[in-house]
Amino acid sequence: MIQAAEDIWTKAVKKFSAHSDVWTKAAEYWFKKDDVDSARELLPRSLKSLDKSKRELIFPFPSDRVSDS
Repeated sequence: MIQAAEDIWTKAVKKFSAHSDVWTKAAEYWFKKDDVDSARELLPRSLKSLDKSKRELIFPFPSDRVSDS
């Protein structure tokens, strides 16, 4: 059952990568599982996928402080 949930979140962030709420909910899922490393792996992927205007919906600091690498 846990593997199925992980598969769903993996597919969701791929399919809906332009939606900030999907990245946020996926990160919350990984944090609740105490899998901090997986949650941290989402950050660079989300920054590449999200429009700059939507980044602030996930990250509480100004987007000019976030590297576009």
